[in-house]
Amino acid sequence: MSNSIRVLGIDLAVKRWRDNGSAILTFTAGNAAQWQSVDCGCIQWPASNAPSVESMADVIERTVREQQISAVSLDGPQGWREPNAAARRGVGRVCEYLARCQGKTGEFGRTYPQTQFRWIDFCIKVFEELRRRGAARIVNSVQDIEREVPLSGIYFLLECFPTSTWRESNLVPLPGKRRVGNNTVLLNQYWMSLQQRYQLPPLAGGPPGHDDLQAIVAALPAAGLLSGPCQAISKGIAGREVPQNGGIPAHWVEGVIWDATLSREKLDRPVFTLQPNAGGPIEPPNEGENPLLLDDRDDEGEELLERGVRIFRHLAERANAGEAVGIGYAQLVCAVHGVQEFRQVANRNYSQSDTRNVLWLTRQITEAAGGSIALTRNNATINADLDAFVWRKQRPHARPSQAFNEAEYTQEEWLAIFPDGERHLLTNAECDAIAGPQPNLNLEGN
Repeated sequence: MSNSIRVLGIDLAVKRWRDNGSAILTFTAGNAAQWQSVDCGCIQWPASNAPSVESMADVIERTVREQQISAVSLDGPQGWREPNAAARRGVGRVCEYLARCQGKTGEFGRTYPQTQFRWIDFCIKVFEELRRRGAARIVNSVQDIEREVPLSGIYFLLECFPTSTWRESNLVPLPGKRRVGNNTVLLNQYWMSLQQRYQLPPLAGGPPGHDDLQAIVAALPAAGLLSGPCQAISKGIAGREVPQNGGIPAHWVEGVIWDATLSREKLDRPVFTLQPNAGGPIEPPNEGENPLLLDDRDDEGEELLERGVRIFRHLAERANAGEAVGIGYAQLVCAVHGVQEFRQVANRNYSQSDTRNVLWLTRQITEAAGGSIALTRNNATINADLDAFVWRKQRPHARPSQAFNEAEYTQEEWLAIFPDGERHLLTNAECDAIAGPQPNLNLEGN
């Protein structure tokens, strides 16, 4: 194929139109495939506050028609977990486990964490609405594209997870929006690394904003699927609709997450590379299994993450003022997510296995806070992550000895900051006051 092909990437958001990102990549396909242009922020979003499923589908399909788009790649889940799935790793879909997604979809109406139900449900319904209208063709495999006869008004629709594409591209993933903010220097560094890796054309003006940069990454797998200048990788199993079962309506389950990458030779080329401590997110090994991690693709998830940051900084201030105060494991989860019970987050009661899940949540919060905080007391100084303040509920609120195996400080140094007989936990009322106003969460389906 020698004619120009255009694909659209969208970074979906549910709370405000302005938080959605958009990008169109134009290229030629085939053995001599080449990029022609990158147009980010290409959609003029409506002026109203919040998108509905129908209005989002309207904007997408109008853009498809007006810009002659061949494929649309959405950053957000397309379906629920297979009902009564056989025993397997992860609490969500197969693709979410393989792509190491933070937010995950359980069986119909359940999300992990449940506090991010609104965004996940919105994304699934956008996919559903686009399928219902008849022009979209969900891509479950490369063969789906090879079999499809190009028809006027028909376009391919796929799910992506930009963080996974950053990883597959041998690049440091772009952190959440609250972590980067409007730091144009940092955003430009991430854009430079992406542009050099994929040899993308330059952009007019300054670097893209956070949402539009993620939309550029979202569009890359679509280009790879249409034989553009990169490759597409599939993760997961084919999506399908399951019939109504009692009070549960017919609904879409599973589905493939598509990533982009390049040949080994191109991945080995030197590019501008950020170090993880320059703003990159943590890389816990069990993201696909942890039901507590906050998905920073969702603005509400970032707001909840900020609650954790406020708790961390407050505890550090009190420690440096000579007060040995911490927070319990389940208590931290409830405080961050703004709920009264752990089950409102994980869809089950707390278990011993959640101790490790909570510790990964503390690393996510520490990273969002900009790293560890220096604590000084009794002639000792330690650089503490949030986990230093997470203690057992029962007095004397001890930390297990193995907690110090990977710490940069000793148990004796920690005890100098938090002496025996002085340690106590925040009250739930204190947690609520520190974290800030209760989030307006939709926990429907729980």
